[in-house]
Amino acid sequence: MAPTSAPAPAGDNGEQADAPSITSLLKRLGNETGDLVRAEVALAKVEFRELARQAALDAVKVGAAGALALVGAMALVASAVLGLGDILGGRYAVAALVVGLVLLVVGGLLARSGIRSMTRASGPGSALTSLREDRQWAAGELREFRKELQQGGARAERAVRGNT
Repeated sequence: MAPTSAPAPAGDNGEQADAPSITSLLKRLGNETGDLVRAEVALAKVEFRELARQAALDAVKVGAAGALALVGAMALVASAVLGLGDILGGRYAVAALVVGLVLLVVGGLLARSGIRSMTRASGPGSALTSLREDRQWAAGELREFRKELQQGGARAERAVRGNT
């Protein structure tokens, strides 16, 4: 990127002041910082979309598992209750209770597995971390720039006092 200001003429000390002006450097810093932040935000959006898509797929898996478990349980409950009821000497109510508890345990284990899968999904950590690092870097650069400006102003005052 070319500097926007013309180079200053050579000073009394023979140095060529061809560096861009402070104003143009600040504008450039602001523009490039803005571009960087926009790029990081765009990356975070992409990561959030991917995270949401994966969470939706995991939720579908949990829902399908629950539906299949329900259908399977309904098909097996009748035969299990009847078979266990016959073994228990016609105590079909006790047989229904035992079969129901077994099915609840199996369904709970399946649900826990699906929930664990959903909690393993990682968040958009890299983009957010990068945004925090960029903010810290920009703040540090601004502090350093202000310090240099203050020191430069003090040097200029000493030089003026020394010449008078």
